[in-house]
Amino acid sequence: MTPSPSLCAFNNQLEAHAQDFAKARGEYEARDRGEDDDDDDLYTRAQTALTAALESTCTLGRKAAAEGSGLDAQELLTFLKSASDFECELIDYAYESDAYDADALFDFVPPFCGNVVQNEEMGLGLGYGAAASFNELLRCLKGPDAQPVKQEEVFLKLLGKAGLPYDPAKKPSPHTSPLARHRENRPAIDAAVSSLFRTIAEARCEIYSVRIPMPTTMAASLSVLASLGCTGWKNREPYVEVYKLDHGENLVSLGYADPGLEDTIHTVAVDDARRLVFVADDSRIKSFMWDTDDPTRELLPVHTMDSGTSHNPIALVDGGARLLRTSKKELLVWDVDRAPTHGKDGTKIVGKKMKMSSFDTMRDDPEENIELSRGSKPSRTLSLDALFSDITAWTPHPSQPSYMICGTEQSRCIQLNVETGHAAAYWLGHGAKVSSIETSAADPQVFLTAAMDGVTRLYDMRQPTPVLAVFTRTEHTYSSTLAYVDGHPFIFVGGTQSEQVDCWDVRARAPLYELSTGNTSVSSLAWDAPRNTLYAQAECEYVDRHGYHHDYRSYRAPKRERAAMRGMDGDEDNDYGDDDEEEDEWERCWPSSAFHDERSFGYGYDSGEHSLFRYVFKADADIKKVPEYGQATVDSGYGHW
Repeated sequence: MTPSPSLCAFNNQLEAHAQDFAKARGEYEARDRGEDDDDDDLYTRAQTALTAALESTCTLGRKAAAEGSGLDAQELLTFLKSASDFECELIDYAYESDAYDADALFDFVPPFCGNVVQNEEMGLGLGYGAAASFNELLRCLKGPDAQPVKQEEVFLKLLGKAGLPYDPAKKPSPHTSPLARHRENRPAIDAAVSSLFRTIAEARCEIYSVRIPMPTTMAASLSVLASLGCTGWKNREPYVEVYKLDHGENLVSLGYADPGLEDTIHTVAVDDARRLVFVADDSRIKSFMWDTDDPTRELLPVHTMDSGTSHNPIALVDGGARLLRTSKKELLVWDVDRAPTHGKDGTKIVGKKMKMSSFDTMRDDPEENIELSRGSKPSRTLSLDALFSDITAWTPHPSQPSYMICGTEQSRCIQLNVETGHAAAYWLGHGAKVSSIETSAADPQVFLTAAMDGVTRLYDMRQPTPVLAVFTRTEHTYSSTLAYVDGHPFIFVGGTQSEQVDCWDVRARAPLYELSTGNTSVSSLAWDAPRNTLYAQAECEYVDRHGYHHDYRSYRAPKRERAAMRGMDGDEDNDYGDDDEEEDEWERCWPSSAFHDERSFGYGYDSGEHSLFRYVFKADADIKKVPEYGQATVDSGYGHW
């Protein structure tokens, strides 16, 4: 079919952007490496040209999708496929080293998708640990005879307003948690808003935590939450535990299991109706049933499915009736209700019985811990477009059961038609691998993505680029989630290096506050809408695989805290550089390289362990409901291979 003049015009514009970048790329790759000044100039020009090409591609995508562009639906799909191909080529080049093993153009490609809102209070995005190290280096370089370095000025430059000590006067409510830190320029709350909206916006929450194995991911349904992790010697053993979602203070376990798989597990799906949790390693999928009447027992093994060689995620569709996974260029589909099971006691072999010699595993005692079922073959398979061979995150379309919204290793975001195996839509704007995709029943026309460039993007499915992209700092972001409260959308973003959860108001297009995770890195988030509760699965990076803590120093109690113990008023204004800290009465300690310090929140809290946090939002939240201080010690030792 002959392309329309409109499609030809858009293709020509895209080709022009490609040629502009190709010119800068050619000059950069042909540079004389002996001339440092010229190298730097060409390096900067290549960075600028690449960013400009990415921005222009997104702009073209928006124009092509706009009313009056002259493109019909099929031509728009064709053009967005070309734009997506070019965008992926640019992203790949941005992170590649050249033939001389020089550094890549970018460690993190800056946000280019449009509609970007950045948290302006973060300064250069460094944490307290990095700022303290830089300040000490500065002191050494200036020498003993130089004027003393003003630590307050250095910290404000590096950390921005986020580096200022916690100010209780900025709490919007007496019920605001002391582990929430509000942004200075947050939008005002209208007096007419509902009590529930105010509860979220003011961070009125009670916070609880439980210790978990080193986490990998989690998933929540309407009634349970399944947490995946690694345990055992050097965290080589896979582990899954199912918790009941409830209003109570104590998180109730409904059962746990070693899945009996060869490798650790990083993907999970939950089916409430059948009380099944599905987990997978790189070759098999297993399901387990929880028992609400006897929650102390281990989870009962039900299914094993043979998924060949696949590191891609799993998903349940059609109300849990079908299980999906992609492997290479195929979509594998299992009819769950017809799949063979392990029997009433969970011990029957499913499929062929494998030999222990066929496993190449790092697990301890594999003869005792690995279950030998090869698993059932898929009920059907479907050939896929090559674009779907490296899916890293996906989720069912909330209103169209034949579609999956997919993110890939190559930074693509595509819609898969599971009946045809073809791409049905393309979305532009990701600067790195897509790590999570979330939808909400409250608005079936939007979805939210997290990516490894630190940007969280909100898409209207009818638009090829984000309607909002929120950005706090450059860091790998594994998870973000949407929370609709009385119809008003909020975004929660899990920080890794920043060791916090950020809350954004979508309509105000502004950050509201950050929630402490006790110096742990967020691996997964889940929003429990019926109970207005946020779950954060978090890894303590100051614990090694042997369980030893490292990089801890003594706790430095803020002036406010010391004054409170003496019954006095504390003045935080000059709390920088307070080197005369008294020995902590409780022998607490703090990670030396933590993103925050003891003054960042109203309660100086360190978890000291892998944790599952529960932020329970309620209008009359008891601010004393916070996790107990962790048990890490300065001299707990450090393990090695």
